[in-house]
Amino acid sequence: MLVNKDYTAAKVPMMPAARGEEATTVQITLYSAQLFLISLLPTLFGVLGWIYTVIAVLYGAHLIRLSILLMQQGGQDLARRTFKYSTLYLAVICLAMMIDSILI
Repeated sequence: MLVNKDYTAAKVPMMPAARGEEATTVQITLYSAQLFLISLLPTLFGVLGWIYTVIAVLYGAHLIRLSILLMQQGGQDLARRTFKYSTLYLAVICLAMMIDSILI
């Protein structure tokens, strides 16, 4: 969504250019919810402990919150904020896995 004009000009069929921003924000929200649920699997299978679980729940819930706001409000600023947070989220989740594995 951040570079939709570039994709459109280059005729690259990325989702915002091909399906529109509304469909894209719905997909972002659905994928965020799926990612959140999948991130809890290591806890459910007993691979990781409470440190990872707390971080995964807090950061995942905020990712879902941002994606819902993006779906409701739209806009480049919120899209940029959501994108930046998603990269932070992935880094923090990986770090939480390492910390939990070492400490627990």
